[in-house]
Amino acid sequence: MADFEDITGWREELQAYYEEGGQEAVDYIYRHDPEVFLVSTRLSQVQRFAELLLKDPELRDATAQQMEWLKVVDANGGAVGRGDPEWDNRPLEAHILMGDFYEWYCLKSGYPHEARHLYSFGMFTACDVLAGKYESVRSKACVEFLLDSGYIEQDEGGL
Repeated sequence: MADFEDITGWREELQAYYEEGGQEAVDYIYRHDPEVFLVSTRLSQVQRFAELLLKDPELRDATAQQMEWLKVVDANGGAVGRGDPEWDNRPLEAHILMGDFYEWYCLKSGYPHEARHLYSFGMFTACDVLAGKYESVRSKACVEFLLDSGYIEQDEGGL
């Protein structure tokens, strides 16, 4: 298992992966395989990803920016696009940062990049913790919500 205690240098590691692997590395990250898209997302993966978003100050700030943006999107009926006054205020740099971190996380953990439930549930869980909805990503209420979603599976061995 990859070591996630110290994620210092994750950007450089991701950049080196792309530089060393060239187009094959890009193709691997962005391949489309419907079977991979449907891969079950394990609870421990969502928890670890969300915890890393909350632990690192820069990622935590990006998560908070995403959370605020989601409030704007929700206030506008769930859709904000080009031409909307709010569009120019979207946290594009935060979104790119989180996307890059997700790519690195998938490479380090061996988790399929296409299994997007990890990204969305990890980010939303981190946002819910920041908003005070849950005490932590491992709180009973948070775990129950994730497992009840139908997209997240309990790891072998239970809680």
